[in-house]
Amino acid sequence: MGCSPEVRLRARELVVVEGLTCEQAADAAGVDPEVVRGWAGREDWARRREELSEELAEIERDTVRLRRRLLEAALESLDPRQVHAFARLEQMAANKSVGGGRRPSGGEDPPREIKGPAEAAEALERAVELRINRFLTEPGALTLNGVKEIKSALDLVLSLKARHKAESGEGARGLSDDHAAEIRRKILGLES
Repeated sequence: MGCSPEVRLRARELVVVEGLTCEQAADAAGVDPEVVRGWAGREDWARRREELSEELAEIERDTVRLRRRLLEAALESLDPRQVHAFARLEQMAANKSVGGGRRPSGGEDPPREIKGPAEAAEALERAVELRINRFLTEPGALTLNGVKEIKSALDLVLSLKARHKAESGEGARGLSDDHAAEIRRKILGLES
């Protein structure tokens, strides 16, 4: 009995990409398991699965390296663009871990342009929140390096916020406790 190329391709995808057994793929594709085992043997699906696994592992390693480099660059320069690049990459990593690479149905904030240290701090803070949430929902994802990255990112957020306050003239306004006490003494005539 001959099967269409589409059925064979679907069975191969199920075995090689999805990691199903030949029996499971045969059941899903609606063909005899012996037929799927024959295809798997002739086309060396086991080797293809191993190659795919190695490639995916390499991509994951490269992604971790990229994340580390972006974090280091953002920490060194405090450039809002680099902070934004790191924050977006962290958001993507969080989305991938939550929804398998798909956007969660709750909806994330759409990408936005970062125009200064305050917005960079806000974006990075959001990325850190997502990362912390991931640690809380997936305790196995928590590592010492992850905690160190979070600490570094939080330090950067505080630095960016302080920088924004200094540049914009924001900060503590009003009277200090000592100054208020001095005014009270003078108004009430309580010279000390």
